Amino acid sequence: MQIKEWGLPTPRSLPHDPAVAPDGSLWYTGQRSTPLGALIQKTGQIKEYPLKTPDSGPHGLVADKGGNIWFTANYKGYIGKLIPQTGAVTEYALQDSAAHDPHTPAFDQKGVLWFTVQAANVVAG
Repeated sequence: MQIKEWGLPTPRSLPHDPAVAPDGSLWYTGQRSTPLGALIQKTGQIKEYPLKTPDSGPHGLVADKGGNIWFTANYKGYIGKLIPQTGAVTEYALQDSAAHDPHTPAFDQKGVLWFTVQAANVVAG
C-alpha cells in the first residue's frame, strides 16, 4: 500500500471527515478555519470554499447524488449545503434550541439527510 499526502492551502485548518463525491473529488472540512475543501484527484488541485458564517466549525460532510456537498456546522448549529459549481452556500437552522452542535451527516436510500446532535443527545433527519 502507498500513502500519498497533499498539503492544504489554509494553515492549521484542522481538516476533518473526508468524503468522496460522485465525480471522484475528495472533500474535507476545515473545522478550525471554516472552509470546505476539495481535492481533485485527477489533477492534484485543491480548491477551498469559504462559508458565509465565520467560525462555523464545519465537521462532517457528505455529497448528494447531484454532487452538492452537505455539511454540519458544529460550532454554529446549522446544516449547510454547498453547490460546488457556483460556490453558493445555503444554511438551514436547527429547530430545537438545545440542538446546537450537529455532527456526522449521512444520506439514506431515499435521499433523506440524517445527522446526530451530540450535546442534545439527538438523531435528526
